[in-house]
Formats: sequence, structure tokens, C-alpha cells
Amino acid sequence: MSTKNYIPEELIKKAEQTSILDFCMEHNIEVVKVTNKEYMLADNNSLKINVVDNLYNDFGLASGTKLKGGNVISFARHTLNVSFADAIPLILESKHAGELNLKKAPHLSKNKGGFNYPKYIVRSNNKHDKALEYLTKERGLNENIIKKFLKEGLIQETKNGDILFNWKEPFSKQQSIVGGSIQGTEPLKNPLNEKRKFKKLILKNSTSGYGFNFKGKEEPENIVFAESPIDAISYFENKILKNDDPLNYAYQSIEGLKFSIIEKTIEQYKQEYKKYPREVVLAFDNDIKGKDAFLEYQDRDIFTKNDITVKSGIPKKDTFEKMDWNDRLKLKKGFYNQTSEQEISKSKGLSI
Repeated sequence: MSTKNYIPEELIKKAEQTSILDFCMEHNIEVVKVTNKEYMLADNNSLKINVVDNLYNDFGLASGTKLKGGNVISFARHTLNVSFADAIPLILESKHAGELNLKKAPHLSKNKGGFNYPKYIVRSNNKHDKALEYLTKERGLNENIIKKFLKEGLIQETKNGDILFNWKEPFSKQQSIVGGSIQGTEPLKNPLNEKRKFKKLILKNSTSGYGFNFKGKEEPENIVFAESPIDAISYFENKILKNDDPLNYAYQSIEGLKFSIIEKTIEQYKQEYKKYPREVVLAFDNDIKGKDAFLEYQDRDIFTKNDITVKSGIPKKDTFEKMDWNDRLKLKKGFYNQTSEQEISKSKGLSI
């Protein structure tokens, strides 16, 4: 029997006795309280967490779907797209791992210690071959742009060849790092989701309300909000190719569809520049979730009460089932020999 992925039974039991809410806090998975007994994911309201039984159920998945529901281990595998062997150590990183008391529902607590890189993240300042190759060859991003971000420390490569997108405090002169997200460069051997074939996770203790960001110039008038770091960079490059005033924007990933990041970013813009941005572009994916989010967000008070123009930046998808800004960029650059739905679907495995 191979012992490569062997995990002692006592560690599995300890992981099972860890609160799902504690795990969410450790890995910056935002949840919303529904009742005293129930929470749901902020960016997936079909996934409900029963804090009394410490079980989850994703009602958006068909009955019989793998990892539709279960305990904290299944939850970790489902939300982070990792294997059983990888889920256990991630769960055991939780501050209160193994301390579950089913008679008393756990309470969410804010991270007061500030952001520090997890011990398993070993960064390299000099090595970035895999990161550069993946982002330019696989994702079609401009080499000069990526090299600039590598030089500035916005992007780094970890010791195991993954890409680290550093989250810096937007608009602040200190540019303190407040969190980070990981994108794998090698396909997972046994992906749990055919549309997510690469590792993707947010670093534990990353500060809520932040995400990967950069700006075209010192004081841009406008802000673009995209679903991921790669989509934000892709939108920037699309604006360069169209000569569409790319430098007059800040570009912010909302790490999914988290409105809290939009609000926080606008508040920080106001704090730094003593005014609100002139225009906000919601550059979400062209799919059901992206379009629904745009319709829901466009009339929020943060925009209407501060006279901020909101524009749709959802890409045209033509006849395709789904389209994001990296797909659009790759199509523009001729990365697909035939612009077929099948090829677009294949690329979805690369989406961050």
C-alpha cells in the first residue's frame, strides 16, 4: 500500500471535529447569517451550513452530485477544490481545530492579528518561470505587463510553482499587503470539478473586503471591478488594445462576486482622494451569476447616493455558453484555432 497520502486516523477525527464556520474564517470564505442555526455562503446562497449539526448542503447541485453535502472535510473539498489528503491539513490549520462542541454553535470572530503568509507559502523573489509561462502562454496575457507586475511584487511564484497574487491596500501610499490568492500552474490530477482543473484558493487570514488590485496611474478617475485577478488584468489589456484610456482606471478583483470588496474599495478611494470615483465598471462574467450580480448591484446606495456612474463591463459572448474577459482576450489574440463553444468550454478549466 502506498503511504504517500496516508493520514493517521486521529488527524482525520480531529479534522471532523472542526467547525465549518471556523474553517471559513481561516480561509476567508465569507458567510452570511440566516438564522441562529443556519448560515449561507456570501457568493453562493444555495449552499447552506447547519452550525448545530456542523453539516452543509449545496441545494444548487442535483441530488447525487459528488460533494453536494456532508461534513467539514467534504465542505473543504467542495469549496477549495482539493483532494481528501489536501483537505485535512488545511482544516487542521484552523485556530480551533478539533474543538467542536455541537451543543453550542460557534461564533464568527474577526481576525485581529493582521495578515501573515501561511507557513506553507514559500515565496521566491527571483524564480518566476512557471508563473510567467502560465500567464502568457496559457492565459494569453502580455509578457511586458506580467513582468512589470512580477517586478513590483504584485505577482510572485511560490516554491512549488504556483502563482501568488498579492493583495495590496488599494490607493494607499504604504501599499501594505493584506492578503493573497493562489492560482495553480499545473492541472490537478483528480479535479473534483471539470470546470476547475487548477488549484485556486484564498490564503488563510487574508483581510476581508480586499482582493488583488492595481491602478493605471497615481490618481485614476474610474474603477473596474472584475471577478478574478486574471480577469482584471485581461480587461486592462483589452483596454490597451482598443486604446480606450486604460490608465485612467484602477482595476480590482472582487474574488468572486463579493460586493463587500466593491464597497471597501470605493470607501478607500474616497478616503485617499477626498472624492468618489467618477465611473465604476462592473466587468463580470457573461453567465447567469455575473448578469444577476450586475442587475442586483447597479442600483446600490454606494453608487446612487454618491453620483457614481455604473456601467456594464460584461463581455459579449456571441453564441458561447459563458464568457469572461480572459476568454475575450484570448479570442482577440487568436488563441483558439476555431471559435467554438467546445474550445471555450475547455478553457474554463484554466479560469481562476
